[in-house]
Amino acid sequence: MGTLATKNTKGQEVLAQEQFNKLQNFAKEHWGFDIHPNKKNLVENRLSSLCRKNKFSSPSEVLESLFKTDSKDLQILVFDSLSTNLTSFFRDPEHFDFFEKEILETFRKSKGLSKLRLWSAGCSIGCEPYSLAIQCKESLSASQLSKIYLLGTDYSVSVLAKAKEAVFPKETVQKIQKDLLHRHFLKGVGKAEGKVKLKNEIQALVHFRLLNLMESLPGMEPFDAIFCRNVMIYFDENTQASLIKRLTEQLKPGGWLFVGSAESLPRISSNLISVRPSIFQKQGGNS
Repeated sequence: MGTLATKNTKGQEVLAQEQFNKLQNFAKEHWGFDIHPNKKNLVENRLSSLCRKNKFSSPSEVLESLFKTDSKDLQILVFDSLSTNLTSFFRDPEHFDFFEKEILETFRKSKGLSKLRLWSAGCSIGCEPYSLAIQCKESLSASQLSKIYLLGTDYSVSVLAKAKEAVFPKETVQKIQKDLLHRHFLKGVGKAEGKVKLKNEIQALVHFRLLNLMESLPGMEPFDAIFCRNVMIYFDENTQASLIKRLTEQLKPGGWLFVGSAESLPRISSNLISVRPSIFQKQGGNS
């Protein structure tokens, strides 16, 4: 396997096209995303960085182990290295306006609704579920807030660790109103200058877990709303349709699915109604 790779003038390994093609197929099959052909150099750099931090001698060795073993730990490690996690608080604010008007307002008025279950799928470093938590904190009474279950999942160990730490670059909070920023964040000083930390009362509202959306979803109670935004943007239509089907099966009747504003889902399941761009409601009643 090692003979398939060469080195450039800087002494860095250049993956053989055969290896890169095999990685593309592996990523699509196991993680659901396409690695564009023009990302080959980026992949080589990411895998080289992985080698420096771990026991591997070369990117070729990483891929050889990835393809020959069924190690979930290695799959997560490689996924972690290759995935890009760009995020911010209250991204696509119109989605949060809709969440407030259609979901939180209904929950406030519904005396018989025992619990509101929310899921941020592909939550990255936690900006999305924490944005939902802040909105819930601002909108609901203490007794109503106690009935919220908010789950954040991702398949990257490193981003989940950052999510649980709840320390963010100040760039991620640029869209937050100043009064919310003062109420829910602490400003970093000294070595932490340029960062903000979420207050404990908001952190406590979110539960995080490791989950690969391409695998069978574990048994979970249905959700009132699922946010799966900017996760499927690089998926092909078949992968999108498969994931949409499994996500909608996790919704309560009348539940809502949110996807990214840049994502196009031309062939969504017939049991969904397009309410407005990127927001879909499952038929069968109100949540």
